[in-house]
Amino acid sequence: MSIEDVADDVTTGTAFKFADIGDKIVGRILDAEKRQQTEYQSGEPEFYKDGSPKYQYVFTLDVDGEDDLRRIFARGHMWYAIKQAIGQQGLEVGGTLAVEHIGTEELGGGMNAKKLFRAQYKPPVEATGIAGEDLI
Repeated sequence: MSIEDVADDVTTGTAFKFADIGDKIVGRILDAEKRQQTEYQSGEPEFYKDGSPKYQYVFTLDVDGEDDLRRIFARGHMWYAIKQAIGQQGLEVGGTLAVEHIGTEELGGGMNAKKLFRAQYKPPVEATGIAGEDLI
């Protein structure tokens, strides 16, 4: 299943910032959406120099112990780490996603350092359909 196939009606949640190295989020995926990136201040859509749109992937997670849903906005190295974690198995709503900020890489030229991430994904556990005591 592709990320475009899992989106549903969940549209709320507080963004998780990954402010410091070691910051980590683990949660059950409620929604995943491919969305065009926007300029932070103006809200205008972002494009590459060739005119093609810049995309990001927005994951809404249910995190144990938190009252509010959390969202992560994945692009660049974070998206690469998540894509590697998902691999060939595909992404499913109900699966568990973990993302951790593991370091930075200096870019020079007065640019902000690039954040580096690692990720892990586990698909949802299939229900057996058997309730109560064992029959055997």
